Amino acid sequence: MFDDRPSILLGLLRCLLGLAALTLAAYGVRMHDDAVDRLARWDAPSPETLTTALIAANAILGVVLLLGLLPRAAALLLLAETVGIVWYAGNAEGELWWAAPAVACVLLLIVVVAGGGRFALIDRVDPRARRMLARSGLS
Repeated sequence: MFDDRPSILLGLLRCLLGLAALTLAAYGVRMHDDAVDRLARWDAPSPETLTTALIAANAILGVVLLLGLLPRAAALLLLAETVGIVWYAGNAEGELWWAAPAVACVLLLIVVVAGGGRFALIDRVDPRARRMLARSGLS
């Protein structure tokens, strides 16, 4: 059962990133006006609409990551969102917020490259083909 430890760690990482995205979405709902003000200060286009879109994207992609449906695509979209927010924040504030976004970017990049790991719903929907050993030279 535990012969595939890296895959189990990838599954746990995927679930943690999904929970983090859902937590950010819940925080965005709770502090909506503050998020709109922050995006307006950063000169982001249409702060009200963008805030709502970011909250919805975090909620949807968090659920997708948590369940393991298309984990690489969800992690890639969250990675793009994180880079975009750091870009706008860095241009407006004069410095980049490096600690949390840098860690998030590295962890999301791991999921993009290595996949979602075990216990993903995509394995139930579209299971991988079993590998067959090819024996050559035997009659």
